[in-house]
Amino acid sequence: MDTKKPPDAISGNMTAVLCIYSMLCMRFAWMVRPRNHMLLACHAANESVQLYQLSRWLRYRNLQPKEEAVASD
Repeated sequence: MDTKKPPDAISGNMTAVLCIYSMLCMRFAWMVRPRNHMLLACHAANESVQLYQLSRWLRYRNLQPKEEAVASD
């Protein structure tokens, strides 16, 4: 559902924090004995979605100044 939202509605800070959180939880799921494969899979899926959202936000943020400069010319 969030992938359909406009990129200006994405919080870069929150998305970055969620990426770090998922990475830490994936590490925990892998290091704990016995390994928790379900938790690892859940956070791997979340990590991939958050990285996609972060890439959308970065593309939007990096293109924004160029579009404003073109519009003002």
